[in-house]
Amino acid sequence: MVDRETTKEELLDELAQLRQRVQELEQREKQYRQQEQALREREEWARLAIQVGRLGGWRLCLDTNCVEIDQRMREIWGEPEDTVLIPLPKVLERIHPDDRERVAAAVNAAIDPQSSGTYEIEYRLVWKDGTERWVLANGQAQFEGEGGSRRTVNFFGTALDITDRKQMETALIAQEQRYRYIFEAVGVSIWEEDFSEVKAAIDQLKTSGVQDFRQYFTEHPEFVQRAVEMVRLRDVNQASLLLFGAQTKAELLHSLPQIFTPETREAFIEELLAIATGRTQFATETVLQTLQGQQLQVWFSITFPPPSESYERVIVSLLDITERKQTEKALKRYQLLSEHSRDIVLYIRRDGQILEANQAAVNAYGYSRAELLSRTISDLRSPETYSSLNAQFSQAYQRGILFETVHRRQDGSSFPVEVSAQSTVTETEAVILSIIRDISERKQVEAEREYLLRCEQSARLAAESAERRAQFIAEAGTVLNSSLEYQSTLRSVAQLVVPTLADWCAVDILNAGGSLERLATAHIDPAKVEWGIELHRRYPPDLNAPHGIAQVLRTGQPEYYPEISEEQLIAGARDAEHLQILRALGLKSVMIVPLIVRGRTLGVISFISAESGHSYSLADLSLAEELARRAALALDNAYLYLEAQQAQLQAEAANRMKDEFLAVLSHELRTPMNPILGWARLLQKGTLDAERTATALATIERNAQLQVQLIEDLLDIARILQGKFSLNPYPVNLASTIEAAIETVRLAAESKNIQIQAQFEANMGSVLGDAGRLQQVVWNLLSNALKFTPTGGQVEIQLTKIGSQAQIQVRDTGKGIKPEFLPYVFDTFRQADSSTTRTFGGLGLGLAIVRHIVELHGGSVKAESLGEGQGAIFTVQLPLLSEASPEIKTKTAPQPALALAGLRVLVVDDEADTLELSQFILETAGAIVIPAVSAANALQQFEQAQPDVLVSDIGMPQMDGYTLISQIRSQLPEGKQIPAIALTAYAGEINQQQVLAAGFQLHLVKPVEPEQLVEAIAQVLPDDA
Repeated sequence: MVDRETTKEELLDELAQLRQRVQELEQREKQYRQQEQALREREEWARLAIQVGRLGGWRLCLDTNCVEIDQRMREIWGEPEDTVLIPLPKVLERIHPDDRERVAAAVNAAIDPQSSGTYEIEYRLVWKDGTERWVLANGQAQFEGEGGSRRTVNFFGTALDITDRKQMETALIAQEQRYRYIFEAVGVSIWEEDFSEVKAAIDQLKTSGVQDFRQYFTEHPEFVQRAVEMVRLRDVNQASLLLFGAQTKAELLHSLPQIFTPETREAFIEELLAIATGRTQFATETVLQTLQGQQLQVWFSITFPPPSESYERVIVSLLDITERKQTEKALKRYQLLSEHSRDIVLYIRRDGQILEANQAAVNAYGYSRAELLSRTISDLRSPETYSSLNAQFSQAYQRGILFETVHRRQDGSSFPVEVSAQSTVTETEAVILSIIRDISERKQVEAEREYLLRCEQSARLAAESAERRAQFIAEAGTVLNSSLEYQSTLRSVAQLVVPTLADWCAVDILNAGGSLERLATAHIDPAKVEWGIELHRRYPPDLNAPHGIAQVLRTGQPEYYPEISEEQLIAGARDAEHLQILRALGLKSVMIVPLIVRGRTLGVISFISAESGHSYSLADLSLAEELARRAALALDNAYLYLEAQQAQLQAEAANRMKDEFLAVLSHELRTPMNPILGWARLLQKGTLDAERTATALATIERNAQLQVQLIEDLLDIARILQGKFSLNPYPVNLASTIEAAIETVRLAAESKNIQIQAQFEANMGSVLGDAGRLQQVVWNLLSNALKFTPTGGQVEIQLTKIGSQAQIQVRDTGKGIKPEFLPYVFDTFRQADSSTTRTFGGLGLGLAIVRHIVELHGGSVKAESLGEGQGAIFTVQLPLLSEASPEIKTKTAPQPALALAGLRVLVVDDEADTLELSQFILETAGAIVIPAVSAANALQQFEQAQPDVLVSDIGMPQMDGYTLISQIRSQLPEGKQIPAIALTAYAGEINQQQVLAAGFQLHLVKPVEPEQLVEAIAQVLPDDA
């Protein structure tokens, strides 16, 4: 029982406990329902708050790493309506690249179990269409567990689109920046002041019943001073620092009372009155001072806010008008002075209208003041000055101007003025203040002074020019006298001329043949010199031209062109290209001056002005002529010096050749005389046998013939030199002539085993000539070839027809001719080797005789050789007779006749042999000869015999022929008219002139041919003799 009861009690206890447990559970359920209701209410409140605040909701699911978003969040992110979950990486991709890393870091920090879980950040979203939106995101992470077991179980939050706010912030920042830029950049001093305390104090006065604030401020200066101290200077711009001399803003912000002056106090009272009466604009003039104590006149302007708004930020602007105020004061003083000034004073508006004029203007222009004020400045200017008016006005406004012009009076007369014009400011506008002075008297004085200055300058320039010209001529004279090498001297003169007298200078000289040679071309630019030389080469002066260099050479008068016209260029151009070149040269002026000395024109100097633009004057021409005169003298002196040098060289060469010739002649005469005399003495002894005798006679004959040939050559040369070499012309068959010449040298050729090969062209025709002399030509050429050809060599002679010429060509394989001697091979007395060791003999006359004979026949001869050891070729060309030539008869020797029969001839000569020869010749011609051995003997014979003709030697002892003829002409009555001939060995031209001047009619040179002597006597006889 007990057990059962105990069990029952236990059961009841358990039941009671269960009931209690149920009650507790019911109580807890009730609490949970209350909490759930409260939570639902809070969630509803949050939802409503989110809707009202336009917030978007989001939650990060940590298990899926996806973000769950609501409808508003989809709108903020620009997502489609059906989007609920977005992977976190996709969410981060939608964030702007510049913000992405920052957002990811903030999320990681918030969900870190060791953090507070708070998340707040601003970032930019980039929609799919590229639009950027600003978002403010807030969130909170939820955790469970403690310590190391703490973990994140949830992360949610909201987001707000703040794009509009961000744009407003950006606009405000930009506006503030613009304000600060204007604040700092404007050139006016701007202050930013705080008047809030001042406004509060004035409002308090109003509350206390103050109504007349002007009276109150006057009676309570301490309030005004306290109000000054209440003003707080918040900021100033850079222009304020410059205006008040402050280094920094801080320095000026703490020095506001220091810049005030007593005048400022009155302006400040007006400021207080403006605040008290509620005015928003206030402006006045006042006086402030810099931190250094310098006073400033300023235009003070302040803008107050409406009375209902804050006075913490009031803008004050200060404009420095110190200079304007000083100008106004000066202008007032100046206006007072201008009325009493002798100068014209005008105030002129920008449009030229005259605003004010003083009494001097009324007097000067002849208008009344009212008339002047109704006119513009153009009405007072001469028409020719209108073009410069606008520019002068502009410069006057910018920086002032001082200039001279011409003004016009009411009556139309003009007068010169000096104008000083500058901008000034009146009360209403900026105008031009012009101070005008009549400078008529000054202009007259200046004109007189300028005239005197021009006269002085002209005189000075003339003196300087004369000095420069004298210096130039002196320098030119120094150059011209520095050397007798005229070519380099004239080039130096041309260089001296450039650029002193010309841009171009050219010197042209006449050669001996009459052609023109350019010796110098000068220009300051070497490249142009080469161009000028090439231009002269392409277009040399035309010596037949009617103008220019050709005309100057013909007339000996200079040509002078002060200005070169286009027509002159066209007339002087050879072709279109030449004209183009002349135009390119830019010729301005030209002088062409002859080089004249002793009446002869030696050349010209051309002076050309181009780049310098100088036009030649008569003074320039005079200077050029003086330079040309001196240059011509120097050129003539150089020519004379060269001629003297050449004459000296020729004389020295002649003496040298004479000495060499005499030495060779002595050798050539003595050499054959030795075997002649030797064999002759042996023949006289009679000891030679028949064979030896024949050898002796042959040797004597051969050497005698050599002597004869030498003498013949000497006589031929003498005849050539005296001009007495004559021919006996008739048609000649050259083949026969050549064959005859070959025969004369054949023996000599055989002795040296030299073959002579002759080739004659058939049907050659004839030449008109002297057969003997032509044979002498061929003989000389063959002998010359044989002489210089070694034993066993070969000589060829050819006769061919070349056009209308017969050509004889002699070719050998001998020694040849040196190139340097080849030009002189035909000169008289010239030998390639005249030394004592020479190999070949002869006088060197043969080839000279050949050339003379050939030239007398109208032909030519030349020598060719490739050099020593390579033989020589001599070529003779003679004109052939044409078939239509008239028959030419052979010249026959004159028949002997007694041409001087019965004529008494007085012959005077101190040489007995010559006297005897002359006597024999004349007596053979039929004359009666009276011989005289001296001049004294001749005078005796003349008086006794009374001769018809006198033939006298010149060089005689005691009394020469000149004295003899002089005495016969002057002392003997019969001697005045007697014909007289001088027969002398003096053969020079000067000797001939002396003979004729002394009184002789003829001059004959020894030796003389008999026929020549007889013909000379017959020539001097009167016609009736």
